[in-house]
Amino acid sequence: TDIDDLKRAEQALRESESRFRTVFNQQFQFLAILSPDGVVRDCNDTFFAATGVRREAVLGHCFWDTPWWSGLPEEQAWWRAAIDGAVHSGQTITGEIALAHADGSRCQTEFAVTGGRDEAGRVIDVIAEGRDITHRKRWEEQQNLLTKELAHRIKNSMAVIQSIARQTLRGAPKPFAEAF
Repeated sequence: TDIDDLKRAEQALRESESRFRTVFNQQFQFLAILSPDGVVRDCNDTFFAATGVRREAVLGHCFWDTPWWSGLPEEQAWWRAAIDGAVHSGQTITGEIALAHADGSRCQTEFAVTGGRDEAGRVIDVIAEGRDITHRKRWEEQQNLLTKELAHRIKNSMAVIQSIARQTLRGAPKPFAEAF
């Protein structure tokens, strides 16, 4: 029996899987592949390296029950709804949620959850991709604080200017004072 074609197909499949693993694990973002009911099939190395969570604590568990969201009931509810929404609506569900690290610290993340469909249109995988946005959120908070401080200082300066103008115009003719 000639099995050369079978051997070539097996080799091509191994090479394709190797390329996929390389790309999957070298992504900058967190990537997870889930079943349609939310069970973790795989996560990329970036996810584990950034959070310190062990692979064994995640694979085969419901995504919302992994250490990343234990003790975070709002995030767990968000994941249940996002996965369900991605499976049933066909839409990409996005949101900003907290993520726990193995050491107990937390970061702010942004995730997109999408249903991966087969040729027949059935959802066969759910893809969750996210990134750490903690630094961006801190910067936004700092910018907001600076904007509020600037507005406060401008109001104070305007109050002083108005007071000086009123004092200066106290003896001025009425049409001039109103125009000023």
